[in-house]
Amino acid sequence: MKVIYCAYGRAKYAAQLEQSVRSLRLHHPDAQITVYTTAAFAGLLAGLPVQVVVLDTTAQASDWHDPFMKLRAIHAAACVGQAFLYLDNDTYVAGSLSDAWQLLDRFDCMGVHSPIPDQRGFLSLPPAHNTPNPAIFPEWNGGVLFFSGRPAAQAIAADWLNILEQRIPGGGDQWPLGRALWQSGARLHVLPNTYNCRLPACPLVYGAVKILHDDHPELAGVAQVVNADPGYRQIIRHGDAYALSPDPSQGRRCF
Repeated sequence: MKVIYCAYGRAKYAAQLEQSVRSLRLHHPDAQITVYTTAAFAGLLAGLPVQVVVLDTTAQASDWHDPFMKLRAIHAAACVGQAFLYLDNDTYVAGSLSDAWQLLDRFDCMGVHSPIPDQRGFLSLPPAHNTPNPAIFPEWNGGVLFFSGRPAAQAIAADWLNILEQRIPGGGDQWPLGRALWQSGARLHVLPNTYNCRLPACPLVYGAVKILHDDHPELAGVAQVVNADPGYRQIIRHGDAYALSPDPSQGRRCF
């Protein structure tokens, strides 16, 4: 399994990355992990069991992240022509990803719907030209993405970056991904939210959560809480931590 990250900026992101990488190694000790970064950040990655690739670019100042850095990393990985999994730094792997990885034999790109599937609408921005209606083609969260090594996946990565480089007003990389997926004609598959569990959204989940996603320093402990009960439950915020609200359906059938 090949996994890539893109890390740069403040030192806290190196700590996030270490947490994610070490969780991945627990379940996939032989994973080939590559971190795309800047020259200024590379020194913070010493000691991590990863390959470091320095991008020939400078990260833009931002209070969140520079989507150009991320997309250039994904595009560079796609150009190699091998299947890979992209993970944001603030993810935590809580179980084996092998079953999902094997689906790349059938699909070109896989991801998980965003809890808020209309990024531009949420930001009170008008729809961008040629962007699909997220009410019927929901946007994916860009923090966990599986790419095959086939040309269709390479085209998605290239188009995603190209749309962003048009500098259409409106921040974020989620809606450009939606447009790239829409235009691709590729074989797409949406995984359940257990593969990209956006904890701040207080999601309803069923079964073992495989990937947690949140800016939280102790995601190992959160994973234990979240997966203590594999039944239908809601993850809720509890102070600085998380807890479960078990069986919000009160036993009613919801399938």
